Amino acid sequence: MDLALAPTASGYRLQPASAVGMLWLQTHFEDKHWHHLAEGNVSVEQASADLICDDATAAGLRVSRTGHPTIAPE
Repeated sequence: MDLALAPTASGYRLQPASAVGMLWLQTHFEDKHWHHLAEGNVSVEQASADLICDDATAAGLRVSRTGHPTIAPE
């Protein structure tokens, strides 16, 4: 697995799971975000997660996307 997207209350937490996954993220996000990406501290909305999955998979990365975002109680 190269990238993992884990469901959160507001979308998905993006986590690199290999050096290839981190390198791919570095080519898609600005330098100022790399530390947060490496730590797995970046969350994206579902639409962005869909695009990331499609793009990463098309590039040959192995992506794990578990579950759906949880709905926060009102």
